[in-house]
Amino acid sequence: MGLAQTKEIKPGRYHSNSAGQDFILKMNEDKTYELVFLHGLYQQQGDTIKLNPEKSQQGAFSVIPVARDKASRYITIKMTNKMSRYFVYNIYIGTQQTESRPAEYKSIKDYMKSVDFDSEEPILFTIERTKFLYFANYGGTDFRPAKKKATSISKFEIPDDVSEIDLDYSYGGIDNLDFSLYRDENNEIVMAAGKSPSPLIFTEESEIVQRETLTAKVIEDPDFARNAGLITDTDEQMALEEEVVQSYNFKYAVEKTFDEAQKATARSKDKFLVVAFDYDNTKRVAEFEKFVARMETLVSNKMEGEYNAAEDHFNFYPASEKDKNLLVKNKFDLKKPQILVFNAGGDLIYHSTAKLNTSGYFGTYNSAYDELARANEYLKFDRVLSNRKSTQAATVKAFKSVSKVASPGNRADYAVPVPTATEVETETYTETYTETVVDTTVVSYSYDEEDYDYTPDVIRDKENLYQLQADPNTTNSKWAQIVSYFKQKNLYDQDFIDVGLAEVYGKGFTRKLFGKGKEAPEETDFQFLNYVFVHFEEIRKAEAEFHDEIHYQRNDVNFVLDRFFKSIADSAMDNETSRQKLLQYYRKFVVATGDNVNGLKLYFDFLQAILDEGTSQEYLDVYGRYYNAVVQPNASIIESLDRVYTNENEATRQLDWTNYKQSFAGTANTVAWYVVEHRLHESAVKNAIHWSETSLHIEPGNAYYLDTLAQLYYLNGEKERAISKEREAVKAALLMDDADTKSKYEEVLERMKNGTY
Repeated sequence: MGLAQTKEIKPGRYHSNSAGQDFILKMNEDKTYELVFLHGLYQQQGDTIKLNPEKSQQGAFSVIPVARDKASRYITIKMTNKMSRYFVYNIYIGTQQTESRPAEYKSIKDYMKSVDFDSEEPILFTIERTKFLYFANYGGTDFRPAKKKATSISKFEIPDDVSEIDLDYSYGGIDNLDFSLYRDENNEIVMAAGKSPSPLIFTEESEIVQRETLTAKVIEDPDFARNAGLITDTDEQMALEEEVVQSYNFKYAVEKTFDEAQKATARSKDKFLVVAFDYDNTKRVAEFEKFVARMETLVSNKMEGEYNAAEDHFNFYPASEKDKNLLVKNKFDLKKPQILVFNAGGDLIYHSTAKLNTSGYFGTYNSAYDELARANEYLKFDRVLSNRKSTQAATVKAFKSVSKVASPGNRADYAVPVPTATEVETETYTETYTETVVDTTVVSYSYDEEDYDYTPDVIRDKENLYQLQADPNTTNSKWAQIVSYFKQKNLYDQDFIDVGLAEVYGKGFTRKLFGKGKEAPEETDFQFLNYVFVHFEEIRKAEAEFHDEIHYQRNDVNFVLDRFFKSIADSAMDNETSRQKLLQYYRKFVVATGDNVNGLKLYFDFLQAILDEGTSQEYLDVYGRYYNAVVQPNASIIESLDRVYTNENEATRQLDWTNYKQSFAGTANTVAWYVVEHRLHESAVKNAIHWSETSLHIEPGNAYYLDTLAQLYYLNGEKERAISKEREAVKAALLMDDADTKSKYEEVLERMKNGTY
């Protein structure tokens, strides 16, 4: 074991937690170390000692206070163990203000916007302050009485000054093993886990390690889901009824000849014909029939009671002696087993030197269907782009089709010749394109990998799978021509819009064809946005109508544009040309959306990030528009915020309700304070007073907000009102136990009183 370090690691005792398991590392003065991974109580049973992990006394949860603030109305909960995020749907948190009232339960997921299972960052969320916290791991789907198990609940009393805790959940790692400790015939200490053939041999000592945590009371609840209000009698009845669903008896139609098998496959454009060759195997017929029977069982189970075309991907055909020419024509070895996969048009998409019953590619799990479908779309895309007679509509549909396939896995640079094919279109498009003047300003994308639909590749011999022939330059040039065409003609086309929105979102044809998104948006992307702004109302109207495509294929234009601007904002900060370009498109965006709340907030956030003397007035104007879009004239502040919060897409919501209110109040105070700091004009002061009063309406008694409003009152000529409000700020700072802030506010109060402010 090696330790790479830049600073000295001093002797001492160190604690860690990994995958739900505690570790104690002792670094000794003599350059030795000790790693302790179990600690707890032990029991003497005859000549054997049974080790009982400490968590059996404490429950599966441990709570460690890490911050204290008696004035805080919230408790921040942090889970640093990476494995914990896999249990956010099953771990429930109960809050209880007094023992006379029942605990109210919510899952951790209910507190979170989304879960990134690959993130290394801790899980972090807030709850309102409570006297007792309950933690339970409950699966939440198995309501059948015969299978019910008691749920173990850990109850903690939270001191009234704790404002942040570390929550650890031991999901059942090494500390759950049944360890025994005994001396063998050599008088050595042996430690064995159950029936493990590899016990540990100790020669000297062990040590009990204690952790400083809050004490838990462990409660066993045999009917946790019902008692916590998670299910009702109706839920239980529905769960029981679901078991009655019968499977569909699916059967493959195995044709007698290759031609008949091709025709049958051609009747469904999305299916593939899998042909098995195994001439030297005398049992090939029996093996083929056994394989087909097994696939029929798997597909039947997936169909759940009725035929579902989405589970029916393949037709199978056992090659006869008459089909040897298929191998000869493609120069494949007749003496080895071969698998050939054809699309509905009869094109060879994939081949493999393997037996059908051992390939593992054509079942319902770990299927190669996504890879075959993607390769098939690549083939069709290549043909459309290489065919000079392809119509504009056919080209757009080809771009759309490849935008919908699953993102590729680790794509290698293979070159497989395109099979000969008939022309797919006969119309000739002769429209000329005006050359676009390209702005060379570079603005980088910053998309999260979690946003992309990704299917792990399962085909191992990828060199035998059809590979894309089109290159990025040719593809982008063709797309630029399409964008130019629709801009010039001012034509509304839904397929074109779907392709363009997927592309600017970062999950369009570039990613699906070449395995990764663009490093930066191109001029073509901005030209497409110009088209979107012109047709914005038509796009929104089309989105509101029923359509049979899933969400990622018909994107929400507001959501896509929000993400587009967010993704490129950071990279535009350090370049004046980039900043001005982005500001230009923010302005177009909010005009097109009719001062949409989300668009204005993005616009404002960008202005705040680049705020200087030149953007000061625009910063205040845009915030005013944003504030007016949120706060309705005839509604209270909280009602207005609730309306906007409720209308947000739940899947993309950034904050929970409590933090959303706090964020709005904080932003209102920030802008109001900007007016104070820069001693701006009278109209700005009056607007800022309104904004500052709003922040205090949401969070009464906040010392910072009280100080801001007091100084605004003074700047507005309301001296007595300002002095009264600053006194409130001083009192609030005293409750914060912040001597520096209190002293600063007292100085402001004194200057207000003596007229030197």
